[in-house]
Amino acid sequence: MRIQELGNILKNKYDNALKGEKVTQIYLFAISHAKEIQENNYRISEIVRYSNISQSFKTEVSKGIKLAKYVEIEKNNSLLNAKNFIELGQILKSMYENAAEKEMTTAVRLFGIKYALEINNCEHSIATITIAAGLSKNYAVEISKGVNLAKYVKCKSTVGKEFNTHKVINNMDKPIIKSRFKKLQETGLKAETYFINNYNDIDIFKNGKLQDARLFGDGYDFQIDVDSKFYLAEVKGIKENKGKFRLTENEYQKALEHKNDYIVTLVLNLDKIPRFLQVENPIKNLKFKERQINAKMIKEYHLIDSIS
Repeated sequence: MRIQELGNILKNKYDNALKGEKVTQIYLFAISHAKEIQENNYRISEIVRYSNISQSFKTEVSKGIKLAKYVEIEKNNSLLNAKNFIELGQILKSMYENAAEKEMTTAVRLFGIKYALEINNCEHSIATITIAAGLSKNYAVEISKGVNLAKYVKCKSTVGKEFNTHKVINNMDKPIIKSRFKKLQETGLKAETYFINNYNDIDIFKNGKLQDARLFGDGYDFQIDVDSKFYLAEVKGIKENKGKFRLTENEYQKALEHKNDYIVTLVLNLDKIPRFLQVENPIKNLKFKERQINAKMIKEYHLIDSIS
């Protein structure tokens, strides 16, 4: 194996490590490839350079190579194949779509039970996994119920076959799958991350206390407490400097309820230099058209004119 390929393997181990286990994955890389590194006289610093991770980690690679004389990899450890939020989202999507019409929520809870370990160790929130599946954030609550149940129950062996998860897992590495979820990450998740890091630049939210409500799926992403007042912020990402967005039925109803305290916060121009645009009381100040989405009659409200 070429040194560049070893660098790529190390990068993948590092990038897909469970929460708090990046150094552990570096050790596992070094233990797995110690013989090859030593026989080819590969320089550890070069392997680390090709991996694009910090050069400070070359010490950890060296420690792992030394450990390799005394340990071997546990072949049946499921954590070695831990899934990131994109893969978990894909599995969730498959379980949801393969469920009978009245069993979709049950399928979401089963996902929480079956993959509780991976979910708990994922660096991203349950809400993010739900978004990656292309489902409403409301389902994050049902996944949490499943994760909690997993302390006491486990899925029967037939679940994977019934919901077709084995086929999905085998297709994980296909380029079209990775591209699909990369596009998803670049919009909603990127906008929410930008908001978290920069909401203090918005006058109405300045010096406010941010509370993340995405997990609850209650029609808004964040609550910002400013002095004795609170605002509900629903964040929408638009790649260009103008565009349209939509509201789910839940978001629309929450906006109706809270009026001027409900603020749609647009992150415009995501692909270049992002900027904020806030719309207070969006139901009053913008025009939406109701659309019936798919056979389950999910309501969404689409903006009629582009906003800039």
